[in-house]
Amino acid sequence: MTQARSLGVAADSVLIYDMEAYRTEDTTCREGVLACMSAWTARLHDHGYLSGFYSSMSSGVADQVNAYNRAGYVRPDHLDFARWDQIATVTDTALPAGYWSPHRRVKQYRGGHDETWGGVTINIDNDYLDVAPLPPAGRTCWP
Repeated sequence: MTQARSLGVAADSVLIYDMEAYRTEDTTCREGVLACMSAWTARLHDHGYLSGFYSSMSSGVADQVNAYNRAGYVRPDHLDFARWDQIATVTDTALPAGYWSPHRRVKQYRGGHDETWGGVTINIDNDYLDVAPLPPAGRTCWP
């Protein structure tokens, strides 16, 4: 949050945690990730920021879906998921329709590849966004 503020990222902005693949079959590891994310999200809310979570569908996202309604779990406000199926949509059979909805999903649908823009070639991913402003952190609806 300190770094976000120093860069001029205003409160009520979404800070996305990039959780790369981990050993989901390891209960200690899985529960550690969930505990970290719940505490991180709560702390962001305490300081007026919203949280986002990025991971692949097969690891972090599957665990986030399973914990979505867990008592006491402070789930991320936004979900950014990787499924490199070349389909630009945020609808996915592994995500229940009401989870991170409406307008709180980002999908990385294509992994690293070269594209040329303005004569400069860069290696980038492709993402599809369905996002809209949310109520300020810590509130469930607009005033």
